[in-house]
Amino acid sequence: MDEDSTAISLAEAELVVAALGRHQVPHLIIGSFCVELLAPGLLGRQPRDLDLLLPDERGPLESFVAAMHELGYAITSWQEAVSLPLKMEKLRGRFYLRATRNALIVDGTYECPWLPFAATRDRAQEVGPFIVACLADQKKLYRARDSEADRQMLRKLAPV
Repeated sequence: MDEDSTAISLAEAELVVAALGRHQVPHLIIGSFCVELLAPGLLGRQPRDLDLLLPDERGPLESFVAAMHELGYAITSWQEAVSLPLKMEKLRGRFYLRATRNALIVDGTYECPWLPFAATRDRAQEVGPFIVACLADQKKLYRARDSEADRQMLRKLAPV
């Protein structure tokens, strides 16, 4: 796979997961990084970001923010800077927190009606240091969102 300066590397993902561990953030990997870990090479490119599913609770979300700050990431919610303590009422209906550092992006999704955290975590798989959603759950997410990019991913995943 060609190196892409806007892609998130395996090494960076490992740093993120280690920081989440230090901060005791329950999480699992979803999205294209999940697909790449479970079906290497299927994307034909490196994942452009790291998508995480997080519990929809103040404690884990604040720990996510602290972990990402530790790594030098800035945190936003819909282009608004986010700081601690979180204002949970302001985050309702916004679905995710975005952590950025230079061109790197880590999205922490906390509101996902199609993938409840506990049930999705129960079906997750370990791949090296990563905990990833199973492909059935990832396909479920793509079907539910139903964007053109999601339909393309479902076509790629059809034989898997």
